[in-house]
Amino acid sequence: MSTYRTATTSYTSTSVSTAFDSASTEYEALLHGLCSQAAATLAADLADMPLATPSAVAAAWSHVDQALPLWREHLPVSSLDALTEAQTGSVPLQDAVAAVAQDLGALERFAAADTAAAVLPMLGYAIERADGECTSAFEARNGHETMLIMFRDGGAVEMDYLGLIDGSCNDRQAEFVDAMREAGIALDEQANVQHHDPRGGSLAQNAARGGGSLAERLVSFGDQSAARLVPQPAMQAVPTGRRRARKYAR
Repeated sequence: MSTYRTATTSYTSTSVSTAFDSASTEYEALLHGLCSQAAATLAADLADMPLATPSAVAAAWSHVDQALPLWREHLPVSSLDALTEAQTGSVPLQDAVAAVAQDLGALERFAAADTAAAVLPMLGYAIERADGECTSAFEARNGHETMLIMFRDGGAVEMDYLGLIDGSCNDRQAEFVDAMREAGIALDEQANVQHHDPRGGSLAQNAARGGGSLAERLVSFGDQSAARLVPQPAMQAVPTGRRRARKYAR
């Protein structure tokens, strides 16, 4: 039995931007070098960059073009609007880029979670999903086995298992990771903690607290414990597709 964590998530297939629900058209941005970490780093850099002269402003926008390639063509509408307002001087550029980082981070989470919602039933799981402000989670059941998955803004993923008494969870994890890769989501493993407990590891323990389904409890925990990609910007670009808890039949 083990708890699996991934630090980075890569989006490698056009299926990510075409196969899922109403937010799917926005996922195209993730396939063109646009990512939340680059935007968050840029926002931090801009905070230390005085923009008192036209040449300084021009240099700052050059940094935007380098960190967010082809942003005019591929950013989601909400992010594009934020940068457009910055171009007109309506909002500070740093705040606009911070809003873009939050927007892209949420898109990265939803792209991975939407892919998991398609993949898990194909692996034999009945699933319940919950979405929060910066966390999405699944409770996936197959007989006596329960897999818990938590996605955070920016694409970080954690998985845990309940009900397994041998090392078969490693095989289940490999099947899920392989299926996600085939669907266009590559999970880069950061840690795999062998806890040898059929009751689950740290993720399962966090899901045991509070009320609601296991997925809803994980979302509550994730939202409360999340570290922001950037300090709270004065403005926010909110992507479409924020969703409440829901159930999927196998």
